[in-house]
Amino acid sequence: MKRILYVALSMLMMFSAISCQGPSAEPVTTTAGQTAVATTPATTQAPKEYNYQTLKVSEHLDDVFRTLGRTYVKEDRLYLDFSNTGIHFVADCKDVVSVQIFVNPARVVAANYFSIYIDGELSSTRLYVDKTLSGQSFVIARGLEPGVHEFRLVNQTQFIWTQASLGEITIQGEFCEKPAERELFLEFYGDSISNGANVYMGETSVHTTDSTKSYAWLTAEALNADMSGVGCSAIGLTCNNRNFIMKDILHHCGAQYSSGADKNGVLLMEDIPLYDFARIPDAVIIALGTNDGGNAEKTVFKTELTNLVNHLREKYGKDVPIVYLTGYSSGAYNSVVPTLLNGLGGEDANLYVCKLSYASVAKADGGDGTHPNVATSEVMAAELTAFLKDLLNK
Repeated sequence: MKRILYVALSMLMMFSAISCQGPSAEPVTTTAGQTAVATTPATTQAPKEYNYQTLKVSEHLDDVFRTLGRTYVKEDRLYLDFSNTGIHFVADCKDVVSVQIFVNPARVVAANYFSIYIDGELSSTRLYVDKTLSGQSFVIARGLEPGVHEFRLVNQTQFIWTQASLGEITIQGEFCEKPAERELFLEFYGDSISNGANVYMGETSVHTTDSTKSYAWLTAEALNADMSGVGCSAIGLTCNNRNFIMKDILHHCGAQYSSGADKNGVLLMEDIPLYDFARIPDAVIIALGTNDGGNAEKTVFKTELTNLVNHLREKYGKDVPIVYLTGYSSGAYNSVVPTLLNGLGGEDANLYVCKLSYASVAKADGGDGTHPNVATSEVMAAELTAFLKDLLNK
């Protein structure tokens, strides 16, 4: 009898995510540009109690928290090395939601910005966390009306500067079952422009960079697609202003760079798991070549591009479209890539070139002559979105 009672109590104490129906009422504006849902309790029911609940993210990736992009678990925390990585979850809650965030103090800048989406709306304020605040909990929502709410927390900052990880999340209410993946999935391989470097103009830094304003993220959002991005500023197929190239990071769930500038730093990959390539993308988008410079006309560029295509074909099969972006920046690759892809079979082999409008904002216009600002990134996204809509609807 005691054993039966003990088992029953143990089962009651186990966490179980609840099944929630999404918000059905009209959204209303709350503080800081956040969106909540107005709900009216049924008159025949007693008011619902909303008790505080805390979950460790790394322990509930199967039942509550959906990861965005390539992530991995280490030391009981979820690591968000690449830009546009994060989490997605739903909760029947009210008032405040907070997230515990860690920043590795050994990185060269050790500071991250995050985008916060609540019920599909982007918060007007970016969340900033640096090494002096590492391990603290940060409020990502305040003043929520009671009801079912959806949250996305997305890392904006590149791994070359920092390393962020998530610990616990606290809500006043109950966590719902893990949300479903979006129907479409896009995978991007790119450099600074794909990672939103300097979209806010000025000197390129953590503060002027926002990957959720890059053409890559904006394209995925426009298509209501999940996305995964691999890359960083200055990377190429054959050369980099640091000491690694795309093939050195594309097989992993993340990447880290030591606290050194440019080529004085060291790529740190020993403790980062290999990526499983399990989810097949609806399209792969490549935006590399600007940093390769004159190498684009050499045999080494053709070799590395061919190897990348063969790698993607090995992992995803021959039917997944591979789209190479040209035109948005200057460089020899603009004329070289179409010829190389045609040599590999071209569109008959599902290899496509999407030529975008030139996107680098001139210094006279407030830019740095290399990177697009937010408005120009939006133009790039609109052009790529139209191309992908046509391609994926064939």
